[in-house]
Amino acid sequence: MNRDFQAARIYGDAFFRVIQERGDDLNLLLEAVRGVRRSFAESPEVVSFLQAPNVPVQDKEAYIRKITAILERPLMGNFLLLLLRRGRMELLTLAMREIQLITEKALGIARGQVATAKPLSEDEKQRLKKSLEAYTKTTLSITWSVAPELIGGVVFKSGDLLIDSSLRSQLGRLETALMAPRVY
Repeated sequence: MNRDFQAARIYGDAFFRVIQERGDDLNLLLEAVRGVRRSFAESPEVVSFLQAPNVPVQDKEAYIRKITAILERPLMGNFLLLLLRRGRMELLTLAMREIQLITEKALGIARGQVATAKPLSEDEKQRLKKSLEAYTKTTLSITWSVAPELIGGVVFKSGDLLIDSSLRSQLGRLETALMAPRVY
């Protein structure tokens, strides 16, 4: 395992323990972390700014304080300031990912991926998610993707579980059955 992943895991775990010791709502933490990660994904220039070695630390601190005040996330701001002051801003996105994973695990949320041949509406996504949660007997955090090569149907992966009801897979099984030697 790479050192950055190890360090991010240590920082993420420590932050999560602080949240638990304080008795903070883990659902609010998860919402905050997802929001921060989404913001970073939508604005990579913010991450670049925070990680840029030529930007004065005071400017980065001011930016972090301003953003976390607007978002009303002072503890998240303290975490970001800790990374900044320790010179570990390169761990920013990895640490946020670790915090999200740890929090999801504590809340009993499993991660899953769903691939479909065409984009689904929000209503279709919610119905499918509900069915998958009933099947897996767990709360799911699903990453959605479109894979036209599936032709039709759905492929779901979560941990060791794979459900492949795609038309491509069904055609492949049919082809195998038709090509199998017959013994009479």
